[in-house]
Amino acid sequence: MVDNEKKKKVLEAIEQDVDRHGAQSNYSFQKYLQEHKLFSDKDKHRGDEVMIMCPFHGDKNPSLSINYNRRIWNCLGCGRGGHFVDFVYNYDTTILDEDISWNGELNRMLKADHELQLRVGFSTIFIDSEFN
Repeated sequence: MVDNEKKKKVLEAIEQDVDRHGAQSNYSFQKYLQEHKLFSDKDKHRGDEVMIMCPFHGDKNPSLSINYNRRIWNCLGCGRGGHFVDFVYNYDTTILDEDISWNGELNRMLKADHELQLRVGFSTIFIDSEFN
C-alpha cells in the first residue's frame, strides 16, 4: 500500500531537484537520455525541446517530443507520454523488460538517492513493511 502524501512529497522533491540543478539533476531528461544513449544524429533540438527517436516503437524519424522545462514528453507515433517518472517507468518496463509497478519505480528512485531521502525525511513511499 502506498502513502499518497509521501508519494506527492517525493514527486515535489524531484521537481525541486531539477529546478536547482537543471540538466545535471539525476532526474533530468537530458541526463537520463545521455545515460541510456537515446540521443541520435536525427534528433531535432529547438530551445527547451527536443524530438528524438521513440524507443517504444519502430521509429524511422524522431516522433517523441520532450520539453525539458515543463518535464513532459509525448510521442506523436505511439501516443505515450507523461512526466519524467512516467518515461523512466515506460523505459524500464518496455525496453529493459523489468517487472515493476509505477509506484515501485518511484520508490526505487527514492531508495537509490540518499540525498533525496534526507530532503523528504523517509526512505520509502510504501506503508507496508514488505516493500521497504
